[in-house]
Formats: sequence, structure tokens, C-alpha cells
Amino acid sequence: MQYLNQLYVTAREEEAVEGRGHDSALEDCERGMPVRKAARIHQVPRQTLQDRVSGGVVHGSRSGGPTMLSPEDKNFLVQYCLYCAPHGFPLTCPILAAFATALHRKRHPGGNIPKLGKTWWRNF
Repeated sequence: MQYLNQLYVTAREEEAVEGRGHDSALEDCERGMPVRKAARIHQVPRQTLQDRVSGGVVHGSRSGGPTMLSPEDKNFLVQYCLYCAPHGFPLTCPILAAFATALHRKRHPGGNIPKLGKTWWRNF
């Protein structure tokens, strides 16, 4: 149980650090530092930084469609998984997907229910 919770926190921390690295590198480039040097110092991909500097990628944009669950709902699902597993009821992928869909239906009654992909649970 502790291991799963640690994985969830670690993934969120890595995302936060990565975002700060891109922001700092972009600021340095705006101040006149060459893209290659800023990429090396902040340990971010050079081409990604080059795309952001040239305006090819809007800051804060994400690929793919909108997410089905809010961060609070995702956290609730993680806590539910962590609760069920030690009590002898580990959730299977189909049950987890059904629970996520039920959460979405509860938050958006009468709205369009997006279909989850086959490997949605891996990226959850």
C-alpha cells in the first residue's frame, strides 16, 4: 500500500520538476541565452525548447483530448484502490474503468460519456 502511494506522489513530483525546468530554460532563452546552452543547463530536450522559443508550441498545451476525470477524482480513485487492495479486494482494470465512468457520470449528469481506451489504466 505504501509503495503505490509513493509511486503516485513521485510521479506528480517529477511532473512538477519537469515543468519548472522548461519554464526556467524558456526564461533564460528570452534573456538571450542560446537554446542549446539553456537546454543543457536545465536538462530539457533541445528541440522541445526550440519549439517553445519559436512559438511552435503554446506554453502549457497538452496533446490529446481533455481528461475525463479531475485531479480530485483521480486522487479519490487512487485512495480507493489503496483501501481495497489490503482488504482483499484488489481492483481489476475493468472494475477500475467502470468506477471511473461512474464518477464521471455523477459529476456530469446527462453529459457525453467519453469512452476509455484499452490501456487507460496504465496512464491513470
